[in-house]
Amino acid sequence: MTQPAQVRITTRAPHDATIEIDGRDVAPQCRAFTLTSDVHDGTTLTLDVGIHRGAQYHGDAIVRVSPENEQLLVELGWTPPRP
Repeated sequence: MTQPAQVRITTRAPHDATIEIDGRDVAPQCRAFTLTSDVHDGTTLTLDVGIHRGAQYHGDAIVRVSPENEQLLVELGWTPPRP
């Protein structure tokens, strides 16, 4: 299980926010955020990270799809990889 991070979000006006994760402001790299709270799973912060022009990445990464999106993709014909 992923360990919780210390999060602080401050919104001041439309298009102006600070999103701190463990003391680091990540708002400049984000287009949007969603904060959800579940009585069983606690609070989850989901960031929509904008890929800036010219950014590149080459390497391994874990890719996750929410259960709701996975079900939709399966209904549209996608076959999820099996471990």
